[in-house]
Parts: sequence; structure tokens; C-alpha cells
Amino acid sequence: MVAKKKSNETPAALGYRMPAEWEPHASTWLGWPHNRTDWPGKFQPIPWVYAEIVRHLARVERIDIIVEDAAAEAKAREVLDRADALRDTVRFHRWRTNRGWTRDFAPIFVKRNDKRDRVTAVNFQFNGWAKYPDWPLDQRASEQMVRWLKFPVWRPVTAHAPSRRRSPKPMPRPAAHHGRMSAQRNAAAQSRADAP
Repeated sequence: MVAKKKSNETPAALGYRMPAEWEPHASTWLGWPHNRTDWPGKFQPIPWVYAEIVRHLARVERIDIIVEDAAAEAKAREVLDRADALRDTVRFHRWRTNRGWTRDFAPIFVKRNDKRDRVTAVNFQFNGWAKYPDWPLDQRASEQMVRWLKFPVWRPVTAHAPSRRRSPKPMPRPAAHHGRMSAQRNAAAQSRADAP
């Protein structure tokens, strides 16, 4: 679903805000690591680091993990099981990505105190910072996430991905850390949990 708004209406003008990191949420989104070039010569322990993150978070909230395919899901499940991190609160999504850095390609979720369209996604066009050629699958995964969550979507026009870090004043983006999703993604999961 695409939000059809007048061009001068921004999410902020309509009362949306980015939730604080400490606000309640129902899920954290992670892209399971698979691109070895992201950790040159250091990839072997990375899935275990992710398993530790999931082990701690899955005790208290839902974890949504993006994996490449059924084989990648099986490998992730094996690592999570061996790390005692595979719980009922872990959910997998088979969406191919180039790199899997959800902090870069996933939509930003904003919310407002209104029952109608309480949460919306701001989905920027990701292009690998116009630096890396391996980005189209990441952008597609972002669209798959939005469709799966069934949120209205804002698709602002940007010249290139770095502008999302310097977005217009109504939509500041706090620093996000890989392996821990920011509040905007958590708010999306909360609204999904709150949906009827």
C-alpha cells in the first residue's frame, strides 16, 4: 500500500515521529550475515556473534531474521540452536539480500498517536551509496519487508542514499548499530503486534 499524500505533506507534518529506542516494541529486525566481503578474513565467528545477540533479545521480544533462502535458514537455525538462541520468538523471512545490513536498506518506521495509520514506513531508495554495485537485492528486501508488514509507505525522492542520513529536518535519523536495530524498526514490529 502506498500513501497517497500531497507533495508538501511530510510524515512529521501529519504528526508522525520516530520513537525513542527505549520505547516498547515487539520485534527487532536482523539480516543474517552471509556476505563474507563485509568481514574480510573475519567471517567465521560472525554468525556466532549474531547468535549471541539473538539469544539475549529472544528472551524478551520477537526477532525477525532475514535469510537468503531455505539453506541459509537451516544454517542459521543450526547456529542459533547450538547457541541456545532458537526460541519461539524467532521468525525467519526468506528474502535475498546483497549485503544484509538492514540499518542501511530497511525502511524507517515512524508512528503517531492516532488509531488510523498509526505506523507508516519511510522507504528510501537504497543504491549502495552510489559506491557499491551489489545493492538491488537489498532494495528489493526492503520492499518485501514493507509489503509483509502491510504499512502505508512514503517513498521520498533522494539523490542518493547518503542523503537519508541528512534527511529533511522533520525526519532526523539517529545512529543505528549493526546487529541492533533502531527504534524505528522496533516500532514497526510493535504496530504489527498491535494490529488486529
